[in-house]
Amino acid sequence: MGRYTSCQIGVYCPLVILLISNVDCGFCILLIFSVFLFAIPLLDVKIRTELQQFLGNERHMMFVLKIIFFIFLFFVSYISVLGEEGKADTVLNNFMARFETGVLDGKQVKEIKRLTKSKDEKISARANALYARYLCECENRPDEALAKIAPFVLPPDKSAEFAKKDNSKNEKTFPPASDWNLNSPECCVTASGILAYKKKYPEALAGLNLVGEKLEGFPRALAAEGVGDVLFELKQFQGAADAFRLAINVLDSFRKSSDYLNDPDKIVDIIFRRIQKKLSEAERILDCEKYGPEFVAYREARKNEFSGDFLRATVLYGRIVKDFPNIVYSEASKLYHSKCLLRLAGKTESKKAENEIIELDFRNRKTDAMLKKDSDKMSRRVAESFNALLKEDETLLSEMKTVPLGSKSAEKAASVLENFISENEFGLYRGEALLLLADYRLERELEPEKALAAYDKAVRWIEEGKKTGAEIDKFQVPEKALTVTSPPQAMHLYDVWGNLKWSEAAPGNVVNQFTCPWYFDWLELSVLSKRGLCHYILGNKEQALEDIKVIIRNSPEERKNFEAGWFNSYSRLRDEFKEGRMFATKEELAQFKGKVKTAVMVADYYYEIEDWNRAFELYTFYRELYGSKFNKKANAYFDYVLGNLYLLRKEDEKGFTLLEKFDGKLYEDTATWPRAIFALFSRYQTMKGKEEYALELLRRVHKKIPDDIMGKRAYYHQAECLFSRKRYDEAIPIFEDVMKKYPGTWLAQGASQYLDEIRKTK
Repeated sequence: MGRYTSCQIGVYCPLVILLISNVDCGFCILLIFSVFLFAIPLLDVKIRTELQQFLGNERHMMFVLKIIFFIFLFFVSYISVLGEEGKADTVLNNFMARFETGVLDGKQVKEIKRLTKSKDEKISARANALYARYLCECENRPDEALAKIAPFVLPPDKSAEFAKKDNSKNEKTFPPASDWNLNSPECCVTASGILAYKKKYPEALAGLNLVGEKLEGFPRALAAEGVGDVLFELKQFQGAADAFRLAINVLDSFRKSSDYLNDPDKIVDIIFRRIQKKLSEAERILDCEKYGPEFVAYREARKNEFSGDFLRATVLYGRIVKDFPNIVYSEASKLYHSKCLLRLAGKTESKKAENEIIELDFRNRKTDAMLKKDSDKMSRRVAESFNALLKEDETLLSEMKTVPLGSKSAEKAASVLENFISENEFGLYRGEALLLLADYRLERELEPEKALAAYDKAVRWIEEGKKTGAEIDKFQVPEKALTVTSPPQAMHLYDVWGNLKWSEAAPGNVVNQFTCPWYFDWLELSVLSKRGLCHYILGNKEQALEDIKVIIRNSPEERKNFEAGWFNSYSRLRDEFKEGRMFATKEELAQFKGKVKTAVMVADYYYEIEDWNRAFELYTFYRELYGSKFNKKANAYFDYVLGNLYLLRKEDEKGFTLLEKFDGKLYEDTATWPRAIFALFSRYQTMKGKEEYALELLRRVHKKIPDDIMGKRAYYHQAECLFSRKRYDEAIPIFEDVMKKYPGTWLAQGASQYLDEIRKTK
């Protein structure tokens, strides 16, 4: 064994050093090399002989092996150093994350203190910067914090001078930014932050500007954030917002770089969110100054309503009515407060609100316990932030608990609406209030007679509102907020695909007869078309047909589509009223009785005017309310319409789950089956891998109901589909058969035109 001593010594000495610096890595490498070195003498004689022959002789062999060992050891040592750097980065990133979001425990502080002495200058600089922040913000020792990072910011002589003990009571002055170096930009930013903490704002800004002007990337983002913090503290909110935006833009670019992609901890994301939060607060204050706090409160309430948080929106509207009485925002809030209460009457929304209260209560208790136990382990800034948030959330929770839910919410909304209307029958937003009350009678109570009376009152309000408005001039939008409150200038718009859609107001928009040129047209269209629906449900077909003419009278886009013979809401409703059906056919409607039938007709109305969101809400609500009593045919219809609506909402998985129920025996004997199969066909024919199956669906419909209009259409569309794929030989016999079987129909006419096209191609 003696002849291997020098090799073993050469290998084990560096390994011992490695073991001391990195226990885990050193132990593994030591074990591997021990096995490898001591295994050589134990190799099979034949293997050793072959090695000797290959390498010349045994002495030569051992020399080559030593070289290989040392190269391998160097490589592993290098990997170990990289591992140490990665581990240190993780510790530093975790510390930064906890520093910003919560409690720092003693172990984390000790690890950072240990890393401040790292021989790796980059790790040491970051660790000292973080530890300095800890000393300043958590222990209120800013001078010691500056002393910690002085060696990384100042030249050696200036650093040494600053570190000298000063027995006088005068405050030590940190050298100006002109003396700083930029070898460690994070330490420069930290030094500036500590100077700002000491209220040395000009000195802090000078340091931050030095970093921001001289450097790019991540350091510039941190410097811009620091500038924003100082300017915010000085109540220069516009400058603060501009600085935060710069920081976000820089970070946004950095997040597209390879440095970000290779960062496992994604610490940049934490900083990005931190700056976004600061920017939001600065912009909120600026908007309060520019447009008024009442507008900002109104916009916030509307945002919550639009996002579906009706419980929070209800509370916020209540605050506006109380805090900003007798202005346009409070008048609008009285209406929208009731609207949100009505939404909270639904089973789903009621349960969601209950869960929101439980979650907020739990979070408040948890935050309170954390502050009582660990506030001394947080930075003062973070602790103050948690305390402010807890106070705000406790107030919010107490207000949320007073909001009625379920059936009580609907009753409260109806009562509030009636009181709001009685305050001033022809006042601002009363027409919408009457519409909302009428909708409640029709959609929730399913009482078309009561709804009809409320719609009649709304018609009278519109007539009076068009004549006068002087008595409600005091509710005009303030001039300073006109630009941000202005609603869309048209009732309808077209999407990128050319589909006609209702215009959607932004959260800050104020929509009434003073701000919106199409307000009366929209309100009259909504009131009269629904009054027409009530007449239709009650059997007054002629009056119903008269009322729905308002659609083409008041909507230029609907009128244009009608005159051009294109699809439009008026034609759909007119034809259905005449035929005694809705979107549901007569046979489908026959599955529903009493109020449930009314419910289906109401939801169908919204489907036919292409208000998909409202239709979805009502179908879902009615199924929750009555679904347990549905028979198979009723369930088939609801699966069909909800499947279509899910697809329209881009929730394809849910939509196909419902529609694919029809691709089997379950609903094959229902009136809805062929309609649902057609819906599947229309989707499958353009889906890769489903094209042939789409044709099979049509064949199945034609085979099952060849004499029904849906069976005839299925036969015709087979040929049409084959034509679109240029499979003319298969399409021709079907088109010829369609002409023979269905003469004088649009099917035969279409088949003739397609055959002419095929002849032209040959």
